[in-house]
Amino acid sequence: MASTLRGITMVDLLRETRFSKSRDSIFAPVPLQSSARVGTQAGACAREPRLAAFTLVELLVVIAIIGVLVALLLPAVQAAREAARRMQCVNHLKQIGLAIHNFHDSLDGLPASRQSCNNGTWANDLWPYLELSSAAAAWDERQYYWQPQEIREFTVEFYFCPSRRSPMVSTEGDNDLVLSSFNDPDGNGNVEGGLSDYAVCVGDGRCNAFCESNAALSTHWDYPVGQVPGAFGHAGPYTAAGFPDIDAAGQQGRGVGNILQLRNEAMFSMKDITDGLSSTLFVGEKHVPVEGFGVNFIVEGGLTKRHGDGSVYSGYDVRCSARMAGPGLGLISDPNFGTDGNYGAAGQNFYFGSSHPGVCNFVMGDASVQTLSDNISTLTLGFLATKADAEIIPDGVF
Repeated sequence: MASTLRGITMVDLLRETRFSKSRDSIFAPVPLQSSARVGTQAGACAREPRLAAFTLVELLVVIAIIGVLVALLLPAVQAAREAARRMQCVNHLKQIGLAIHNFHDSLDGLPASRQSCNNGTWANDLWPYLELSSAAAAWDERQYYWQPQEIREFTVEFYFCPSRRSPMVSTEGDNDLVLSSFNDPDGNGNVEGGLSDYAVCVGDGRCNAFCESNAALSTHWDYPVGQVPGAFGHAGPYTAAGFPDIDAAGQQGRGVGNILQLRNEAMFSMKDITDGLSSTLFVGEKHVPVEGFGVNFIVEGGLTKRHGDGSVYSGYDVRCSARMAGPGLGLISDPNFGTDGNYGAAGQNFYFGSSHPGVCNFVMGDASVQTLSDNISTLTLGFLATKADAEIIPDGVF
């Protein structure tokens, strides 16, 4: 033992001591961690990452941007819709223009602005040429106020401008005051009839000395034949007793103001339009105030408001089927003009005017459709409204 210890050097003792410590550290038991600490670490490992989200401010900014975009796009969408409706209106007038030509080819004359007082107008005369032969066959030639109700209230899509309204019938003041009591289905004093947004042009509003000499003629404007400046006139001619061109057999007057008439005479044909078909107004959009839709005339507050939107098939009031254009009768752009019954010097609604912003559509004598500015010179407008005044139409009108 002594010899063994005697052979171990100090270096060997240091090595042995260092090895023992290393071995003890390797095999020493690892102290357990507390359950609280372990749970905390496990929870930290299992937690999902945090998701991104909009703040309230960001959401409000997005909504504001969307609102601005809508505000910018809405006028463009509305303009596109109006352009489409205007093109549809142009197409309706084109169909009417072609129907007038077919009527003329068949009968060698233009349809009447209206027939003897109540016996229809250009609007029902064109039915056979608009593929509405069944309606034409059902029309009773006696008088408008004796028509079967389904024919009297018949509406034609081509007679309405989509920018203004859908097809409808008259609601007020559509009566003869003499004859309507014979056929007033609901007893309200109004004999409902189909309407139209279009009217033929009977001239520039001039009433010559002959017209002014007879009170019965001074407010009718579309007769007798020698005094009508436009392409359309009354199919009579509607005249008074004592005129040499009306014999006793033709004097079939109603006794009101001694007014007499001859029926179903074509007043004009295309050969009478010496100014040229492409320079003469045939049919245009007629002005009707929004509050006057369906109203021929109405008495309110002691004032008679003559809006002229009675049935287009009744010849009783010329303003329902015909209009004029010229000095004092410019194109109307205000949709409320005349709502109060004040129609200026004309006294009643003889005006053309549309629901299209700034313009009004017309079909000319050659069946072309022209769009006129509401600001067109009334003098030039009068040249277009007449058929044989030999006036030159300025360049740039169309």
